[in-house]
Amino acid sequence: MNGMYRQVIYRLRPGSRGMASRLDGVMQACRFVWNKVLSENEEDMLLHEMYGVEKPSTSFFALGKRMPGLRREHPWLSEQPCAVVRYALKYQSEAWRGFFKGDRGRPRFKRWNDTFTIPQDIRIRAGRLWIPKLGWVRLLGSNPYSDGEPVKVVVKRELGRYYATVCYSVPDEAPEDNGLSIGIDLNHADRAVACSTGEIMPFPEVDRLEARKKRYQRMMSRRKKGSGRRAVARYRKAKTERKLRNVRKNWQHHVSRCLADTAGLVCHEALKVKAMSRKGRGKHGLNRENLKPGWSGLLDKIGYKAGSTVAVNPSGTSVSCSSCGARGERRRTVFRCECGYRDHADLNAARNILASGAGATGRGEALALATSVIRQYVPLRLAAAAVNLSV
Repeated sequence: MNGMYRQVIYRLRPGSRGMASRLDGVMQACRFVWNKVLSENEEDMLLHEMYGVEKPSTSFFALGKRMPGLRREHPWLSEQPCAVVRYALKYQSEAWRGFFKGDRGRPRFKRWNDTFTIPQDIRIRAGRLWIPKLGWVRLLGSNPYSDGEPVKVVVKRELGRYYATVCYSVPDEAPEDNGLSIGIDLNHADRAVACSTGEIMPFPEVDRLEARKKRYQRMMSRRKKGSGRRAVARYRKAKTERKLRNVRKNWQHHVSRCLADTAGLVCHEALKVKAMSRKGRGKHGLNRENLKPGWSGLLDKIGYKAGSTVAVNPSGTSVSCSSCGARGERRRTVFRCECGYRDHADLNAARNILASGAGATGRGEALALATSVIRQYVPLRLAAAAVNLSV
């Protein structure tokens, strides 16, 4: 049985100001080592470009060999966990690799650092995490992978709080396939997921949070850079953005679990979100609407929760009749065909996606969502109501 990796985010409680200060010290030690080694690499790269000397190696092994010299040159680094601080050079090596491939820009110096990684020898006992040279720190949160083995931990500070993301190695158990299939259409205008079962799962209303975020952005623009009042506005803006991220992630998990429990095969649109959100004149509002629900994150979660997925070309699915296959007429949310078929436009598209993705497999179609989406995410049954809609 092959293994797979799953992450669990815990709240990290230092317990005292002293422990919090030591956690910050590890983060700033990682920043110092990153900037120091990057400065040396930049000088070596400049010599290579100007005088043709040997190009310096940017592998993790080569960068990590500089750590003993840095610890001798700066004795205070010996008080910090060596493996944790050295692992910052792992990320720098990956940044150089991406730069040489053309996938990202040149590595930059860090003015601040809010994270560090414990790469090995993870010890978690009785709800506490062992941090080398710091001691035990309390963890808050539940672990659905109690039988998994922790292999790596990323500690992060965000808005004055500390979080630990623990990566567990768990057995690779394939999700159960009930022989059913379901098609989904991702509605960008209404930010909702339409299912071929006749249900629509809308994205939660976040207009008030969006308005609050814009208000704090305006506050920042009016206040002097470096002032305390600007820092307060920036903190409130970041706090609002965190709430928006949590709402989006929670909705994605609920929808993906609901679909995975309903059918073993999920057919969805082959979206190219990056291409959809390209910069262009007059597209700023449209790009924001496309990115709010996080379609890529939703499809990723469906991919590992469902038994299998099929990406269908969305071309023509919104204007083709799911009953006779002819080209029909779509007006806003209503689809009409000459054969007399009339339905909600997104539900019609979802059924076309299902026919394209699972039509040749002989699988059965799901009749209804197996699990309800709790609280404000209760699906809306619009299949019957769409017939009575007027244009």
